[in-house]
Amino acid sequence: MEFKIDNISPLEYFGRHKDLEKDPDTGLSSRLIAIDYSGESEVFVTQFEMFSLFDSCIPLKIQGINVEKGRNIKEYSGYQIDRLRNDINEKTTQWASVSLKIIKQAEIFQSQIENNTESRFTFNKPARELESLIEHYFYKLISILDLYASLSQVFNRKSPSKFGQQIAKTRKGFIWDQEYQNKLIGFNALSALRDYRNIFGHEASIKIRPVGIKGRWVAVIVANHTDTNGLYLVTFLHQSRDEFLSYSRFFEEHYAKKCQYLSVFSTDNQL
Repeated sequence: MEFKIDNISPLEYFGRHKDLEKDPDTGLSSRLIAIDYSGESEVFVTQFEMFSLFDSCIPLKIQGINVEKGRNIKEYSGYQIDRLRNDINEKTTQWASVSLKIIKQAEIFQSQIENNTESRFTFNKPARELESLIEHYFYKLISILDLYASLSQVFNRKSPSKFGQQIAKTRKGFIWDQEYQNKLIGFNALSALRDYRNIFGHEASIKIRPVGIKGRWVAVIVANHTDTNGLYLVTFLHQSRDEFLSYSRFFEEHYAKKCQYLSVFSTDNQL
């Protein structure tokens, strides 16, 4: 069966509704997006707007991109900001659509473990499914954080382009934006997620195991069955979600204050 399709109708129109609404689950702003595929179909979607403050503070010289001879559009601050904020908006919308559902499943799983009166557990399909969902949750969140790091590099070329690199260099005392880094290092769950990134991405898959703590069973995330340390499943999911939402709000406010000082070319920015 043929799985590839060519020559589908191209995008003709992409429009954003001017009004923002508050999402009740996250407190984030969202807006209605209209997408027209050359008259063949029109799709309306709700998308989070993570950078609404940028709209009023980015100078017109940055928004209006006129590519000079011998230059590439990717060199322009305006292009980089627009591309990255769109990617972050899209990925955050997708992540938020499943995050609470995954946490709810984890809470149900934790409740089942707590009620087990024996030391024998059967982790069949539902448990394996939860492990897969949590891994997806982590991958998506890490992907978003890396996009945020790339966006911060547009404002300051000294800033590392990966979230994990930002954490690592801050720990080593490398300074490029003291206010940003002081806030960054306080996100303990996001920092822990960074530490587990390479393990889950290249070496192992998430595993859930029961651990006896003070007379009760708790669900713990580990990378390997031989691990002697791990992460409390439910607590870590909640805290990483809360920290990400806090980080995203801080990021928008922090860099909105710098927008007016942006240079046309991203390589010139040292904000």
